[in-house]
Amino acid sequence: MSVGSVLRSAWVVFVMVLSALSVKGQCLDGNSFVVCPSIDAIYLLNKNSLGAVNLSDGTVKWQVVLPHETDEAYLGPVRSDNALVLFAGTPLTRAYAFDPESGRLIWRKEASSDEWIGAGPYILFGDRQHWEAVTALDDRTGQELHLEFIDAHQPIRQLAGDGHFFACTDFRVAGTKDQIYDIDFWINDKDGTLSVDRARVHKVPQLKDGQWVQVPRYDWKDLGDSHVVP
Repeated sequence: MSVGSVLRSAWVVFVMVLSALSVKGQCLDGNSFVVCPSIDAIYLLNKNSLGAVNLSDGTVKWQVVLPHETDEAYLGPVRSDNALVLFAGTPLTRAYAFDPESGRLIWRKEASSDEWIGAGPYILFGDRQHWEAVTALDDRTGQELHLEFIDAHQPIRQLAGDGHFFACTDFRVAGTKDQIYDIDFWINDKDGTLSVDRARVHKVPQLKDGQWVQVPRYDWKDLGDSHVVP
């Protein structure tokens, strides 16, 4: 079965997205620390502290001591637009967001997940109680959005620049009818194994003249040339 035929199944796309929302694809595990590269910095995490090193000159940008509320483990960090987020606990039951520029703690929230990814100004993770949905955390405030999967757009496209498959999906805010988020996923095919390498919020719901409409955050055509997957 071809990659295109697999991705044309909306349910397969959604299940794959849930299963692939993993920090393992973004960080490297060392013997005593985790290394997470970003655009302008490298983030280092061990059991006691979190720090940032400038990519431009290798100098230490900042370093902070981790909050130890219990004898706990940490997973992450994941970089979003405005925050650097860790999950903590044994099991993982809390989320901490740090300012990427200073290391200052922005917010703390009770949250549970081991599968997650940054998507623009949100952190997406699988909801263990409602596996057919995704929870999004606003990276500025920690506010939760519970999103229910609707469908994957057709056709699936493949980007000419890096070869990623581009899957566009719709999620409805739970308990609403017309508040719909459009979330895009960059999917990589490596030796027949599909994984999500990147996610980005494409459109957000806004109330205009008494009706909910989708307002784009970016134009996918700006990503460059692409073609429809046969």
